[in-house]
Amino acid sequence: MSELVTNAVRHARQGVAGPGAAPLVLRLVTYDGLLRVEVADAGLTAEDPHVRPDPALFLTEGGRGLTIVSALSEGNWGHRSRNPGPGRIVWCDLPANPPHHHESNDGTA
Repeated sequence: MSELVTNAVRHARQGVAGPGAAPLVLRLVTYDGLLRVEVADAGLTAEDPHVRPDPALFLTEGGRGLTIVSALSEGNWGHRSRNPGPGRIVWCDLPANPPHHHESNDGTA
């Protein structure tokens, strides 16, 4: 969740929504064994969200948000326009009940 929220804060233009409007909306919905995480902003950013293909990505301080989201959601993420009004919604689907891995004291699973 924090990666999607951070991206919205960092990349959406502030002040576009007008006074009193919520700049971000976080929505969590469960369906069919999945948890959908949606972050909506009211910005006018022209560039579509994308995973950076840069091989040096893991050596940089930032720019890994959607790479992390894509890995955790197994590529099940996307974006759409926020209608009516300006902005967009970026979402990802995660398993609602991820499997638990237990280790015994001797290090075997």
